[in-house]
Amino acid sequence: MLFPQLRIDPGPARRIAIGTAQFGMKYGINNRRGAVPATEVDAILERGCREGVDTIDTAHAYGHSENVIGAALAAFHGRFRVITKLGAGMPARDSLRESLTRLRTSKVEGVLVHDYASFVRDPGLLDELIAAREAGIARKIGFSLYYPAELSRLLDEDIDFDLVQCPFSVFDRRFEPLFPWLKRRGVEIHVRSVFLQGLVFTPPRRLSPHFEGLRRNMVSLYEVAAESGLCIASVCLGFALSKEDIDRVVIGVDGSADFEENLSAVAERNLLVPFMGTLQSLSCDDERIVLPFNWKP
Repeated sequence: MLFPQLRIDPGPARRIAIGTAQFGMKYGINNRRGAVPATEVDAILERGCREGVDTIDTAHAYGHSENVIGAALAAFHGRFRVITKLGAGMPARDSLRESLTRLRTSKVEGVLVHDYASFVRDPGLLDELIAAREAGIARKIGFSLYYPAELSRLLDEDIDFDLVQCPFSVFDRRFEPLFPWLKRRGVEIHVRSVFLQGLVFTPPRRLSPHFEGLRRNMVSLYEVAAESGLCIASVCLGFALSKEDIDRVVIGVDGSADFEENLSAVAERNLLVPFMGTLQSLSCDDERIVLPFNWKP
């Protein structure tokens, strides 16, 4: 199916980027259905396109996500910017070649180093990415990061990059002090994990003992949702969208209904203004909690 006549709304939803890990594999703490069916992916992209969403985030490591996206994108006539990430342990040129083949394209908007440790082991990765940018294969290059110290190191060493992706949420604001530095350098900022892989949808009373240090903050989050009349997704997404330095908020999409809820959250974000003081106070620096790979089984 082709969608050449889509009416596009260039509104606030444009700052949403569609995260596609769920397009290629079962991903997320609350994912009970597995990968999103290809036909539903088409519907999600069409809906996003109508709302002005123009960015898709994927990775070599996201199962068959790149294949699914490649099969779907032909219908949208270049209306989406695709950001992908290198496969861990692979030469950049090989990983990018495979990604382009899967995506059925000759170029992408951006390519990120997915594993900072691999860059430390092989700084030549950056040279390969710069070559890809100079060849017009990738318009922007950069890094997907987990720790602010990694970003500080890149800035201190004056590393050449145009795009960074990092975790950010009402609970995890560790990178926020570095955002002004990035904007001064003209770096595009994408954030992910605004829902902490779905943890925010777990009622405070049902949190496991591992998250005891977050329980009080979670109670406050749920109180804001109740007082504002907004759902948890609206509160968390609206908080991230309130940060003007953030260019795109990457949201994982479990299906069409999930995506509709997130689009509604964008429209409702202004209702959060009276509660911003409370939300600003909920930050948690405990990396055992805010980094999902540190969670206990």
